Amino acid sequence: MTADASYLYLVEISDCTIRRVSKNNAAVSTISGTAGNCQYVDGPLGTNKLFAPIGITNDRESIFIMESSMLRKLN
Repeated sequence: MTADASYLYLVEISDCTIRRVSKNNAAVSTISGTAGNCQYVDGPLGTNKLFAPIGITNDRESIFIMESSMLRKLN
């Protein structure tokens, strides 16, 4: 899990997704990956897919996801 001023970001390992939770109202959205469709597909947020995401962090501009043996950047 990682966070910024407005959101928490969670890795859903079994669904191969990244979830964003609003700190204001607890609304949850999927920002990366498609639940149950685990594969490597690069592309803009909402169209990219993840395979075995296991870690997450951020640097205030981008989100970094560790997948198997690969580090991916979302922005």
